[in-house]
Amino acid sequence: MLSLLLATAVQADVYRWTDKNGVVHYADKPLVPEAKPADLPNLQTYQAGSPPPLIDLAATPPARGLINISSPASGASIDDADGLTIEVATEMADGQGVVYYLDGAAQNKTPTPSTALLISSLKPGAHTVTAALVDTSGHELARAAPVKISVKPAPH
Repeated sequence: MLSLLLATAVQADVYRWTDKNGVVHYADKPLVPEAKPADLPNLQTYQAGSPPPLIDLAATPPARGLINISSPASGASIDDADGLTIEVATEMADGQGVVYYLDGAAQNKTPTPSTALLISSLKPGAHTVTAALVDTSGHELARAAPVKISVKPAPH
């Protein structure tokens, strides 16, 4: 029975829109005319068994590669009206954070513990996004491989 409920939840539609204040909203129904189906990453699943061993990042600084861009996909074409959400997969210890980059420029001056960042206004054309895992002193511990995307101009 539970698997049937989970399968139903996975197949549910999700809609996304940005209000006049630039706030992004999500819902299971298109509540406003400008709501569009959301392009969401696949859900993570868990299979019962032994959990993977924990990594003590405080004792062993992370090696390069412990942060990856999970969204957008390389080569993605983004509609500039939707903005760009950069999502990362990483292992963070207390006090560590993420700095997000668009075309080499940091998008957040202070490292954040958030694994996602929304950039609301983008110029049409080719762009490169990446992210870095930093420690409490602001030293870069690892950097994600850059992802190239293109932004489509808004329709007139």
